[in-house]
Amino acid sequence: MEDKIRIICGIIYLLFVCCSLTINILLLIVLIKGNKEFKKSSFFILAWQLLLCDFMALTTPVFLSVPTTIAGYQFYSDFFNCFFSFFDKTAYYGTLLFAFILTINRFMVFLFPKTNEKFFGNPEIFYTVVFGWILLAAFLIPLTLGGSYNFFNPVLFRLINMKIDNRPWYSLHIMEPIADHFSQFIPWVMIVIYVITFLEIRFGIYTRIRYGADSISTTLPPTNASKTKKRGEIRILLQCFIICSVFQIEWAAFNYLPKLPELLPFIEPYVNTMTSIMTVCMNTVHSIVIFTFTTRARTLLKSLFTNVQTNSMFSNAIFIIQKKPSIAPIVQFRRSV
Repeated sequence: MEDKIRIICGIIYLLFVCCSLTINILLLIVLIKGNKEFKKSSFFILAWQLLLCDFMALTTPVFLSVPTTIAGYQFYSDFFNCFFSFFDKTAYYGTLLFAFILTINRFMVFLFPKTNEKFFGNPEIFYTVVFGWILLAAFLIPLTLGGSYNFFNPVLFRLINMKIDNRPWYSLHIMEPIADHFSQFIPWVMIVIYVITFLEIRFGIYTRIRYGADSISTTLPPTNASKTKKRGEIRILLQCFIICSVFQIEWAAFNYLPKLPELLPFIEPYVNTMTSIMTVCMNTVHSIVIFTFTTRARTLLKSLFTNVQTNSMFSNAIFIIQKKPSIAPIVQFRRSV
């Protein structure tokens, strides 16, 4: 890659990273500000985990990709490369795992509400989250120690998966196949689950099969409260479906876009740049979706900016009020004379 193109790509990449960090930080502030309300919802508890994975994913471009691209050479040691590799893998598989757990949660809400409370109620959801992180660590630590690393190539401007020779048998025959199949099939499984959930919401297919065709017609009409709750659950379902669809796009991009330079070698720097930027955009989708579909999150976001303006006006008002009392005693004294 020519120096001019490399620096321009690095700067563009940096701009996207800054935008992604800004949006994710805003969501972090909103979740903290509305924690008393959001902690009651399993969706937002899992959204916390996705946000944490997004921040972990952004550590790679901030500390590794952008600096080495602008510098034009790899100045980090192998240890630091392995360190960032572990963060990158944790972010990717963590996002995939908790998005899958979120899919199961939405599935159970509509089809198995009683079972859903056992795993995603309060405080059961916290046990589920802890189990998810333990499962993730049990998978990633052997995978990394087994000799599978991601090294960033500042010339090609992309992460390259490197595997050492003579890897242990558990890495070759257990961990690596699990990693490949997990990232390939889990997004499709989530899509199927969302389709089943949608069919249940729209046509009540599972209810008809389990309780009979006349069960829907004989049920009591829903109240306004139940209608409002169901609309809220459907909005959350839509958010989860969009988040899940992003994985399909990311998987397709990383599997098919790198093949384009085989046909047109001169476009390799641009394809790699586009792939890296897409990765950053993927780490912003969760925040954008929540702000788009969650009214409470948008309200808290607006309050962050309105409070700044109000505090500025209020400070000026205090300054004016403090001036007036200094005149009032003088006027009162003159009248008394």
